[in-house]
Amino acid sequence: MNTSPETIARSYRAEPHALFGACLTALGTTQARIERHDIERGLIVARAGQGWLAPASEITLRIGPAGSGMAQVAASMRPLRRGGDPRFLPALLQLIDGMLQV
Repeated sequence: MNTSPETIARSYRAEPHALFGACLTALGTTQARIERHDIERGLIVARAGQGWLAPASEITLRIGPAGSGMAQVAASMRPLRRGGDPRFLPALLQLIDGMLQV
């Protein structure tokens, strides 16, 4: 089983606090469980995958400034059960893209 995290980074034309809110909303839309979040550090850790037989993953989002009026997110996924769902992270970022209209 591959336990190394997959990471995808994206930049958005938005303030970091707006990106943080969009990330929380996208995770809620996917029914991921927020394990912890810290807006000052720009960190969100969530668990995706419901049910005993579903693939489960730990999702970590690190949000920070990326210049004037820009913010970036580094999203990583670590499989927890049944190899995780490799489609989850790209789908989550697609939701965030749609919210912030990249």
